[in-house]
Amino acid sequence: MILRYIIFILLGLLLYHLIKRLLRPSEPKGRVREDASEMVLDQHCGRYVLKRDAFWLDRNGENLYFCSEECLQGYRRKAGK
Repeated sequence: MILRYIIFILLGLLLYHLIKRLLRPSEPKGRVREDASEMVLDQHCGRYVLKRDAFWLDRNGENLYFCSEECLQGYRRKAGK
């Protein structure tokens, strides 16, 4: 008798997880998730930094990344000359 209850509970959990997976919205095709560990090159000093931690500047539609506020300002001063 107890074995039947255990089997029903396991089947119920399995059914629940299957339905939950089917109803979960999927990601649009063609869309790439950004990797949190992606490294980008600092345009001023040449160091690599995690993209999520980088300072960035939009330059003519292109994002330029920097390891620090100082490198960002240094690039702006150098590019302004």
